[in-house]
Amino acid sequence: MLRWQGQGVLGVRVHATRSLYQDFRQRFAKAMRFVLTRILFADSWTLGSLATAYGYHCWTCEDTVRAPGIKVPGKTAIPAGNYRVVVDYSPKFGRMLPHLLGVPGFDGIRIHPGNTAQDTEGCILPGSIPGTIGVLNSREAFGHLYQLLQQSEPHSITIINGK
Repeated sequence: MLRWQGQGVLGVRVHATRSLYQDFRQRFAKAMRFVLTRILFADSWTLGSLATAYGYHCWTCEDTVRAPGIKVPGKTAIPAGNYRVVVDYSPKFGRMLPHLLGVPGFDGIRIHPGNTAQDTEGCILPGSIPGTIGVLNSREAFGHLYQLLQQSEPHSITIINGK
């Protein structure tokens, strides 16, 4: 527990107790910035590491990263860059999901559960364990990510092509 004592409004002595989680939420809930670093570029999929400055981490699976201007529909990862993220209703999935806005050449890019590039058409799939052709425990990783997104806004994601 975090404890604080001091002068409150009108000079009345105040004693407050908050959990560390509540303190964290108050201080950092204004904005959540994610950084996705792509680290493994295979012929049919891409492995990445998704993190925040506040300690959240998971792995990601995406379609193949291609040269700028080359797009194979349903089999190409979105371009590296900075994107705004909102949580809104996805007609395709029939539920609320994170949605990346302003992705050049792409519409409806989401973050959703899935394990391999076969489960995506340009979207980002989170997982808690990297696999040989994708990620594992995607629903669990997505659940944690979704909870973070529910706690704050605005959100952004920076996607970097590593080496």
